[in-house]
Amino acid sequence: MASSTNNIEDEVRCRAYELWEQYGRPEGGEEEFWLKAEREIKQAKGLDRTAPEPSKPAFGSNRQEKAPRRG
Repeated sequence: MASSTNNIEDEVRCRAYELWEQYGRPEGGEEEFWLKAEREIKQAKGLDRTAPEPSKPAFGSNRQEKAPRRG
């Protein structure tokens, strides 16, 4: 698993550099370019974190069903 993480990190690094160059090599904003590149790479690989992971319950899970609100 670590090797695939390293490969993704390398791809993100390259893409972030490409984005930085496309935007005229501005000072600062490294994190912004990194995050944009990371989103692009993960979406392309189907690893987008915006979808809930199967092992983790989605927000508003059945915990509320077991303990209804009183009020």
